Amino acid sequence: MNTAEETAELQLLIDGCIAAELAATPPAELAPWQFSEAELLAELERARRVRDRHNARWLALLAEAEKREACLRRESVPTTNWLVNHNSHSARAARNEVQLANRLAATPIIADALATGRVSTEQATVIVNGLGRLPEELDSDQRQQITHQLVGYAGEFGPSGLARLVNRAVEVVAPEIAEDADRRAVERLDAQQRRDRYLTWRQDLDGAWIINGKLPTLVGEQLTTLLRALAGKHRQQVLL
Repeated sequence: MNTAEETAELQLLIDGCIAAELAATPPAELAPWQFSEAELLAELERARRVRDRHNARWLALLAEAEKREACLRRESVPTTNWLVNHNSHSARAARNEVQLANRLAATPIIADALATGRVSTEQATVIVNGLGRLPEELDSDQRQQITHQLVGYAGEFGPSGLARLVNRAVEVVAPEIAEDADRRAVERLDAQQRRDRYLTWRQDLDGAWIINGKLPTLVGEQLTTLLRALAGKHRQQVLL
């Protein structure tokens, strides 16, 4: 082998090593402004799926920590308090997240759909909450069938649409109990709204009022009607 051949072979070996190194190293992420509009939208979708996969992992770990009582054993506080103590969650957000983690752990179909990007975190939350309101008369096979249906519809419907489809799914799977199930679902929803209702108000440093709350459907409609009337009078006075 002459010098030229040795040099060419060495160059091929170096090129192969460089190619292997590049394949093993993920490309650097571009800054958002470097994408074209089409690339930006594609990257947004990719990032959403990555975020949901990471969130699925987080919720699975959270459910396992709750199951083992790891925070209680290691830190002497419940899981929700552990989240609050690490300054990452409010008390309400911590309770909601631990509850979602536990429900996903009990429903592997939805947990897997979240981990593989077939549903978003908000869609998964709506589905597991809806499954919790299904009639007790449904057996495990019927519940699983409804779960598969809702996950399958996630590509066509957003969270609000999936919430409405929960009740309709009962009509398909168990039409003989659908009417009674609808009535009881309304009763349960009303009871839940009454239980979860709250209304708070406070003044900020400038003296303006900050109002926050959650009200049952009928009470909320009455309040918004009153507020619209007051706002209408205010607009008329401003125009005058």
